[in-house]
Amino acid sequence: MLSGAALINKRFSRFLLDMAVFGTGTAFAVEVVFDIEFSQMACGKYWVQENEEPALKSKIICERVAKVMVNSNESKKRRKNLASRRKFIAATALAGVGAHVTSAAKRVNAVTRTGQGKRYGMVIDLRRCVGCHACTVACKSEFNVPLGVWRAWVKVKERGTYPETERSFLPKLCNNCRNAPCVKACPTGASHYDKDEVVQINDKKCIGCKLCVAACPYKQRFINPDKNRADKCSLCMHRVRKGLVPSCVNTCVGRARIFGDFNDPDSEVSMLVKANRFTVLKPELGTRPQVYYIGGDVGE
Repeated sequence: MLSGAALINKRFSRFLLDMAVFGTGTAFAVEVVFDIEFSQMACGKYWVQENEEPALKSKIICERVAKVMVNSNESKKRRKNLASRRKFIAATALAGVGAHVTSAAKRVNAVTRTGQGKRYGMVIDLRRCVGCHACTVACKSEFNVPLGVWRAWVKVKERGTYPETERSFLPKLCNNCRNAPCVKACPTGASHYDKDEVVQINDKKCIGCKLCVAACPYKQRFINPDKNRADKCSLCMHRVRKGLVPSCVNTCVGRARIFGDFNDPDSEVSMLVKANRFTVLKPELGTRPQVYYIGGDVGE
């Protein structure tokens, strides 16, 4: 195993990434071949560690490789195999960590939901939310969430000028999208749909690359500083499978949070969305979120 984060051989248009899996001390190497034409395409796909800068984005690495390629005598030969190298990067960028990288085609199929089986989600009645933050506290207690990060929280919005002012509350959590961008973005398959079709994170496969964090349009993912892994609301499925409701639902004093199966027409959540006008966050994105808001203002 070579030391250092990135070694660039000026005689050849390739470099070796020597990356450490966050929090484990285990190191692995990935050899990637670049051409000038698509070195920029790979920017943003990888995070590396370097001695001089602890969290250097791959964009800088790509720029260095591009400069090397300008003076490389082999660049023309390597451009002939451009298509095959693109497939190589997409399929094997993280090979060698002990977890198989899920193929792109398989990931696409995984996020195309059939609508059969369970469709767990939540209805939040903003008319009943009093902004007490009991849900936030209950979630932190349930999962021992570190200080400074949250799986669920309540956004407080204030409008107007004194004395004509008003305050509104918007509980936020993972939307458990049926077409989740975070699942598509995950390079290792750590972000996935479980047997109940709820978006979950496998800590053993997660490498803390932050791609899912960046992919979530609702900003509901974060890197847990204690685990150095991606984290988010999991709908308390460990409780649900025992016949209990999520911790935040259980503790809500105004009963503003209602949990259930939207595929069950007799469930409370199904009846609520049938009887009331509702909205979801950023519907124009086509992510099909499963958190429905009734009443109030959901403006971001």
